[in-house]
Amino acid sequence: MIGTRIRELRNARRMSLSEVAEQASISTATLSRIETGKQNIDVELMTLIARVLHLSPHDLLDADEDGDGVLADKIATLNADSRARFWRDLNGSRKRNQIQKKKVEDLSLEVEELLAQIDFLRGEVDRIRQSLAVRRAPRRVTR
Repeated sequence: MIGTRIRELRNARRMSLSEVAEQASISTATLSRIETGKQNIDVELMTLIARVLHLSPHDLLDADEDGDGVLADKIATLNADSRARFWRDLNGSRKRNQIQKKKVEDLSLEVEELLAQIDFLRGEVDRIRQSLAVRRAPRRVTR
């Protein structure tokens, strides 16, 4: 259910019912009923709540496998402008997620490169220490 998913994601972001409800311009009671499945949610409100939670509408749907047909029906009943806005928001959030994933991958590669450079420098410092230790060691006089 979408309501359960909303509650999970709201709790994961450590946001209270009243915070999310206020930002979505709905009552706390309404949000509570949505989260407990006692009230249906329309696509426009779902999109708004997703924005408040800094998510895409798709993120709210990921865990909901049974309600896809119902949701598709609701999307189909939207007027053309609302439907276009919904799909644009969904597509934009996917692109943002891809960009963030790419940034994490790039950062991971940079960290690996830095660690390799640190290992190289550590080896160089050890080599120099050994060279200095050999120079400082007392030499034996051979006769």
